[in-house]
Amino acid sequence: MQKTLTFPAPEPADCARISKKAHIMKFHVPEMSCGHCTAAITKGVKSADPSAEVETDLETRLSGISTCGPN
Repeated sequence: MQKTLTFPAPEPADCARISKKAHIMKFHVPEMSCGHCTAAITKGVKSADPSAEVETDLETRLSGISTCGPN
């Protein structure tokens, strides 16, 4: 049974405040196998978008990102 990523989307007020639509993206990362991998993904995403929410699941090798980034 595949685990579903559940993470909070950015607060609607945050997106509305900057006139952006919230985006949720999910990625399959087949080579993700340890905590270092998840930390590297989180660090990379946060360096591009500090307000993004990042969740990773090593068991399913899925990564989810929620952002108010560009539409």
